[in-house]
Amino acid sequence: MIRYAWKHAQTPKVEVGLWFDEEAVMLTVSDRGRGFAVPERLGALAEAGHFGLVGIHERMELVGGTLSLASGPGQGTTLTAWVPLHPSG
Repeated sequence: MIRYAWKHAQTPKVEVGLWFDEEAVMLTVSDRGRGFAVPERLGALAEAGHFGLVGIHERMELVGGTLSLASGPGQGTTLTAWVPLHPSG
């Protein structure tokens, strides 16, 4: 993930955070790079030929997790992945 953040954000600094407790693990990857306009549907990225974030989102859903994305042109990007440690059900 970090390599792709450097490549796409065009910034020399990427911050990574990892938190966990008995219930879940949360990973954040943030940069202060060029950012982008996040579409309402991540599927729109795939339609434009950008599959990385869509693939991460699909994998998160497969394990019962979530992916949130905050970005804007010139504002950098923060990706937050949350994964439960115990499957539900």
